[in-house]
Amino acid sequence: MNGIRAANLAVFVYGEDFAGDRVTTVTEESGAVALLAKQLEKMVGDLGDQPKLVNALASMRTTLMIEGEQRFRSIINAAREGRPCPIPAVEWHKWVRSALDSSLVLRDAALDVAHDQSSSLFQDTVVNLVFALTSLIVVAIVFAGTVFRVNKMVIHPLTVLTGLVRRLANNDLTISIPRTTREDEIGELTKAIVVFRENAIQVERLEAELHATQQAHILSITNALPDIVAVLDTDLRYVVCNPAYVGCFQKIFGEHIEPGMLFLEKTAANLPRSGEFENKWRKALSGENFSTEWKYDEGVNEITYDSHYGPIFNANGELIGAFHIGRDITQRKKDELELRKLSMVVEQGPMTVVVTDAKGNIQYVNKAFTETTGYQLDEVLGKNPRILSSGMTPANEYSSLWTQVRSGRPWTGRFRNKKKNGGFYWEDAVIFPILDDTGSIDHIAAIKQDVTKRLEAEEHIAFLASHDELTRLPNRLLSRDRMEQSMANAHRENCKVALFFIDLDRFKWVNDSLGHLVGDALLRMAAERIKDCIREADTLGRQGGDEFLVILSCVDDFNVVNRVATRILEQMADPFFIDGVELFLSVSIGVSVYPDNGRDFDTLLKRADSAMYLAKDSGRNTYRFFTEQSNIDANEYVSILGGLRKALERNEFVLHYQPQIDLAAGQVVGFEALIRWNSPQQGLVPPRVFIPVAEDSGLIIKIGEWVLQEACLQAAKWQSICSHLVVAVNLSAFQFKRGNILQCVQDALTNANLDPSLLELELTESILIKDTDNILATIKDLKALGVRLSIDDFGTGYSSLTYLRQFNADKLKIDQSFVRGAPHNADDNTIIRAIAQMAREMGMKSIAEGVEDAETLDIVRRHGCDEVQGYYFAKPMPADDVTDFLAKATPLIRILNGASGAAEEVRQ
Repeated sequence: MNGIRAANLAVFVYGEDFAGDRVTTVTEESGAVALLAKQLEKMVGDLGDQPKLVNALASMRTTLMIEGEQRFRSIINAAREGRPCPIPAVEWHKWVRSALDSSLVLRDAALDVAHDQSSSLFQDTVVNLVFALTSLIVVAIVFAGTVFRVNKMVIHPLTVLTGLVRRLANNDLTISIPRTTREDEIGELTKAIVVFRENAIQVERLEAELHATQQAHILSITNALPDIVAVLDTDLRYVVCNPAYVGCFQKIFGEHIEPGMLFLEKTAANLPRSGEFENKWRKALSGENFSTEWKYDEGVNEITYDSHYGPIFNANGELIGAFHIGRDITQRKKDELELRKLSMVVEQGPMTVVVTDAKGNIQYVNKAFTETTGYQLDEVLGKNPRILSSGMTPANEYSSLWTQVRSGRPWTGRFRNKKKNGGFYWEDAVIFPILDDTGSIDHIAAIKQDVTKRLEAEEHIAFLASHDELTRLPNRLLSRDRMEQSMANAHRENCKVALFFIDLDRFKWVNDSLGHLVGDALLRMAAERIKDCIREADTLGRQGGDEFLVILSCVDDFNVVNRVATRILEQMADPFFIDGVELFLSVSIGVSVYPDNGRDFDTLLKRADSAMYLAKDSGRNTYRFFTEQSNIDANEYVSILGGLRKALERNEFVLHYQPQIDLAAGQVVGFEALIRWNSPQQGLVPPRVFIPVAEDSGLIIKIGEWVLQEACLQAAKWQSICSHLVVAVNLSAFQFKRGNILQCVQDALTNANLDPSLLELELTESILIKDTDNILATIKDLKALGVRLSIDDFGTGYSSLTYLRQFNADKLKIDQSFVRGAPHNADDNTIIRAIAQMAREMGMKSIAEGVEDAETLDIVRRHGCDEVQGYYFAKPMPADDVTDFLAKATPLIRILNGASGAAEEVRQ
């Protein structure tokens, strides 16, 4: 046991750590030694007073027990605390020899005492003491021997091997391991260290190869990357820079970059952006990770990079450099811009966009969806689009939709959906699947457009194509279709169809005086009254303006037609009340009958129109059936209109001139220009025949311009033979309303170079009845030109003294109806006298037209007329005859003096 304790202590003394079991063993052995020492003390006490023995025992106790125990405890505590042995090996050897010497001294003293005593008991006690001392000596010898052997065979080799292991732990693979043939633990340990070193060398080689391979792989990958990659050490020297980085910064810096080169080594002075990049590198070398975007110009293109900078640390956490990784995001930026544009188009566009998952649950709707449906985004997320269903789309339509979409094809169609507020609307939709990389449906998208207004507009347009917008009645196109259907049915049923052409009498006056709003209201009310007079099977249509058509289907006898026409006249006779105004209206109705008056719509319409004009000529507020005579009149109108359109182009119009004579001076003072139409088919057509047609068709504007131009040119020619002759030209009311009369007069005067005072414009009173302010303004402008104005046919129209005063006319022309009746009618005499006197009082001249005999001449002269005109002096004559007429001055004076036969002499 003591040997084991000594060995254990020796291992620790020579530098080895105690294992837990070794500490326990040494502690147990220490207790055994202490027990043996106590037994020795008891034995010595049993021998009585033996000073020599007591002194030897005390010396041994001091050396072996006290000092030894101190050393044992110091070693034990150090082992338990993990500290190295506190007692050097040399000092341990000294203590062992000292303990052995003290044990031998005690043995010798015990033997000497035993020799001097004769008692057997004493001798037995000495024998036991000697045995115990011998045990201590053996323990000391064994302990010392064990320490020696352990030092030689274990401690020293272990110390050597420990040093080698420590060097291996420090990665020192250059150590030399002593060769050994030992087969014990030391030998095995030595062999293990050799294997460990060889393995470490192999691992180091493999690690170096792996590191080199990894470095090569990383470098290959880095060089192949389109992204720019660079690594700088703490001295701002390039360690890594891939080709992409070199190429990029060569464009920026203008210099080639390679590993080993300092950042900005060559070109710092030439780089306006050098500070920008250097600051980024230094920021990364300060330990900061950050991302940044930067740009540079490459010709006309701007290149954008997204870069990340950051520090690089070694395994010990020491900063060894920084890295820069950047990616060209120019295209991505463009794509993002296009995506933003597309997103804005989707979000702000007028089209509704809905995106669902593969199961049809809504994941996205745009602004147009919320505006169209009234649902907000949070109200529809996760829900199925069927929340919009109105229940009006057939189930087979939905089935067709899903079959097509699930097959991967888009579906187009139209829904009638329902809004959140319950309102219905129409949508045109394109629904299509969005596929993932495997070709499976990932989402479903719908692009829809609210077409409600468009459909309503189309429906409205379709309605307007066949109906009148104001009255909602069939228009002429639909009326034609209804008439043709009625005629086909009448042919099958062997009955008749009556076509009414209805015109509202004097409706234009309502429009002009009360305005179009009142006129429109009157048209709607008139349409309702007419509709109340016909059957459901009949048709009421609006021809246009103030004209309506009535189609009476399957008429058996004319009594039906008469009753309907009479009922319409009676209904229209009742007053109309519009905005508090009471209005009276009558209609003129023309009737044509299928098949009696024609077998097609156009013929029947034309003949009903002709019959309507016959009703108007009959005093209005009546109806007339078509007759062949009215057809003749209508044909004549069409013939005249067609001829008038070509008359100007063919120079078929001529002017005749009738002289105007001053009664006091007895001379011709002017001529009235009177138009004639020399038609190739009809000969010389008088104005009363073609002027109404010209006014009705608007051709009077161009004809009037021609008359002004021609009359002024002729008056200018007369100045060479008679400088005071005035030419009088009649102006139509239509020229004031539709033509630029002021400009026309100016052009005629300028073109003929005629003094304005030699042109007299004859106006009728009716010109002033409508649009008075504008008409008076035009008259004022005409007077400013210097032309003369006369009022034609005075006394037959409105004869308003207010208008007369505003007219500022130079002459009043007494209508020939009063002049011709003067010899036989006292009232006509009174009118002539009143007009002449009024003209004189207002500073105007008066002229009597239609003087055809001496008696009439005497009457108008006696009543104070200033001038006369009529067949008694001369009929209207061509311009070429005027010169000859003017040459007969003497007969003209004799006429005025009452000489018999003088008038005939002049007319010849």
